Amino acid sequence: MNINVWFYGTFRDLAATRQRTVQLTDETSLEDLIGSLTQEYGVEFSSQISRLDEYFVMLNGNYCTLPANRDRSLTDGDVVAFIPIITGG
Repeated sequence: MNINVWFYGTFRDLAATRQRTVQLTDETSLEDLIGSLTQEYGVEFSSQISRLDEYFVMLNGNYCTLPANRDRSLTDGDVVAFIPIITGG
């Protein structure tokens, strides 16, 4: 199955791309995707994922929290985005 992944901010820097398609086996979860990306992009990617107070994860345009959604199943064509929180004043 193919999952479309969009990277923003620090994640884009770590991946050296804005968007890519990741091939995973059927019956995969958000946790599996994160594991695959961590293997490819290293410990720094995992470190950034753990900083949930500074990043959003979106699945098909809906915000999701990782602790509650790590086991969420993905389907072919899903779009996952890693987005920094933007603040200003």
